[in-house]
Amino acid sequence: MSSYKYTSYGSELQGTYYFKEALEGLYGGAQAGFNLGNATLDAGFATSEVSYTSFRLGAKAGYQWIWKSGFALDLNLGFGYNKFSYNADAGSLTTGLSGGGVRPNLGFGIGYAF
Repeated sequence: MSSYKYTSYGSELQGTYYFKEALEGLYGGAQAGFNLGNATLDAGFATSEVSYTSFRLGAKAGYQWIWKSGFALDLNLGFGYNKFSYNADAGSLTTGLSGGGVRPNLGFGIGYAF
């Protein structure tokens, strides 16, 4: 019987600038993040391990509504550049693999404003 274990950790910083009243209305923002993780495949007769790191930079624009009840809705759209690097066991298909590219970033948030 084979098993697969995947672990990932990450962190991201985001900054938001509201063009009018704070916390409500149209805004623009930037983000930067870093992730690292690893995956282990145990096939019973052999074990393979792959680790990765990724870095992301992005920008977004959105709109947040806040109603008198305090209910808040946020919709945003943007893009981010991601760069991936992989480290693997010798002979693995991912040895020396790296990649990156621009991807869309869509966000949706609900909350309560105090």
